[in-house]
Amino acid sequence: DSLSDSRAYLHSQFFILQEHPQSLLNLMKRKAKVKNSDTIR
Repeated sequence: DSLSDSRAYLHSQFFILQEHPQSLLNLMKRKAKVKNSDTIR
């Protein structure tokens, strides 16, 4: 189930946020770039 997968992913991201806010920020920026390139295509 992709919904529960994404929920588990969000939970892991949340814990990373508590431990390493800066690295999560970088990860989100990278993901946003990927998302933007996907919409352009």
